[in-house]
Amino acid sequence: MQKEKKNTKLVTPEIVCSYPNLAEPADEQYGGKFALSIPLPKDNKDEVEALYEVSRNAAENKWGPKAREQVGKSIKVFVQDCDELEKYEDDPVYKGCLKFSAKSDRRPRLVDPNLKDVALEDVEDFFYPGAIIRASFTAYGTETGGSKVIAFGLNNVMFVRDGERIGGGSKPEE
Repeated sequence: MQKEKKNTKLVTPEIVCSYPNLAEPADEQYGGKFALSIPLPKDNKDEVEALYEVSRNAAENKWGPKAREQVGKSIKVFVQDCDELEKYEDDPVYKGCLKFSAKSDRRPRLVDPNLKDVALEDVEDFFYPGAIIRASFTAYGTETGGSKVIAFGLNNVMFVRDGERIGGGSKPEE
């Protein structure tokens, strides 16, 4: 009898859209995938715990029940504490946050607040750095360079509302 798989899917709370590669995959030097950097406030204890719970579930699904206790030890989780990284020390988006990237070989489903698909030609009008979004992703176990790791696959991204653009620029109507 096949054992039931543990849940590895999670939907973020409202977050700031950061480093989106959603209309086209990133350059090959960045993996050639569709991707999104996800800042998760550390003071949101429930969401942080949910992130690590789906990571432990992914480890158990891939390597068995004993792998749960190895997450964060011998099984690396690709999550960074931005307060410990010099490159984010002056970045208000990442202050007080954990950060991880969710990636996909295929374009994630992109929707507006009414769950209507966003047309490809409109993606950058909705999913710009600074927009407020929600994203769904799946944690999964894999091996790279001889190490066991937990990574995150990007599923869907929902535009919630406009936010302050990061890195300058403006919408054409502004």
